[in-house]
Amino acid sequence: MDSSARSRSFSNMPEQRRRVSGPLRLARRMLMAIAFITSLYQLKLGASRQEGIQEFPSTTCETGYVRTLQAKQKRTEAAYAEPSRLYTIFYNIYIPTEPRNATDRAIEIVKEQLDQIHESDLAKLNQPVMLYYTTVGKADVLNATSMGKNCSERDLICHHISHHDSGNEDIILQKVYEYCVDQTNDIKIVYLHTKGSYNEREGMNHRWRRHMTRAVTNKLCLEPANDACDVCGLQYWPLFASIFPGNMWVGKCSHIRKLIPPVDFGQKQQVVADKVKSLVKEKKMSSALIPIQVDYLGLERWAPEHWIASHPELVPCDLSKSLGLAQCTKYQTPLKFQWKMAPRAPLSARWTFPRPKKKRQLLPDANLHMREHWLLPGRLLRWVQLFNATPPASSWVWSWFPDGDIWREAIEKHGTAAVEVMLELNASRSEQGVSTSKVDV
Repeated sequence: MDSSARSRSFSNMPEQRRRVSGPLRLARRMLMAIAFITSLYQLKLGASRQEGIQEFPSTTCETGYVRTLQAKQKRTEAAYAEPSRLYTIFYNIYIPTEPRNATDRAIEIVKEQLDQIHESDLAKLNQPVMLYYTTVGKADVLNATSMGKNCSERDLICHHISHHDSGNEDIILQKVYEYCVDQTNDIKIVYLHTKGSYNEREGMNHRWRRHMTRAVTNKLCLEPANDACDVCGLQYWPLFASIFPGNMWVGKCSHIRKLIPPVDFGQKQQVVADKVKSLVKEKKMSSALIPIQVDYLGLERWAPEHWIASHPELVPCDLSKSLGLAQCTKYQTPLKFQWKMAPRAPLSARWTFPRPKKKRQLLPDANLHMREHWLLPGRLLRWVQLFNATPPASSWVWSWFPDGDIWREAIEKHGTAAVEVMLELNASRSEQGVSTSKVDV
């Protein structure tokens, strides 16, 4: 924002607010500077295992000096109401190397998202807004000077983690994971990326990005009622996978610490996919609802999008009333958010589905959906393969998916071996014409 715009904005403020804005702004900037120095001292993200990734810069301070800074920070914080939880933003910036207009587009996206953060509920919380970012693609487009200027103009404290000529979101998500592993407090991570810088999709990704950014910086996601959920985003889908479409979210570090390190997640997803393909080939498992393909299975560049919601203990929530992407990608008008525990609708509702007719045919037939990969058989197989664990008895999973009681009983009897046992039983059941309710698990 230029100085004239700032002047106009200031002149429109109420007289009482004008009188106090100067001291408050100075106090806030002091708090931001102190928090930045102490956070660099305390941050122990460590060096990445990937070659060519820069380490976080080390900061050495005398113990007494650090204590002085912390004391000053506490005194400054006394002027503000402390939020119920701390927040840290991790931001993945992709800058295409060509054509030129794509580079310019990426820069504009960054400015727009920083504006959204600055104007959001997150910025209104009484704390400095800390933002760590990686850049992928064209180098030196957003250097320390230009990005520093963009951030300071919006009262953000920004730190560049590293640059990579090529790469995926797993690079920064690995840093998120390491950051959370090292935290003793249950900090919440706000994860953002420059969706639309790689592919505009005729403007659809720009509209979708704006809605997602607004959702994860909204107080409804940042501070849900009773702190009820682990991860919040614009939308949560239980089908075709456990996923927050678009991959922007607010997640607790206590949840993130349970996950597989992102640098290993893609490989483990491939092992699961190979197992699924083998079972489908042997006709022990079906894939009638959705095709077997890399994006649905969370492989290759799609693996990072499946990471945050991959754990069987996930407790999700979301803000969009719509179950599909149409409102998110077609309409520019800000969506009316409604916080709700997820999934917010039953399986029979109009979820985005590649094969809706197959769903109508399959769901009434227990002998079919007891072998369907995209329902509980496949979901449980994935959780056992990835984490050697299944959802707790209190999980939403057992009531949302068909046959939850049967599968939960099988797990109580057979443990993590229940999936293999049940698939064998179900394969023979279809030949014998035995009803699901008559199978002794």
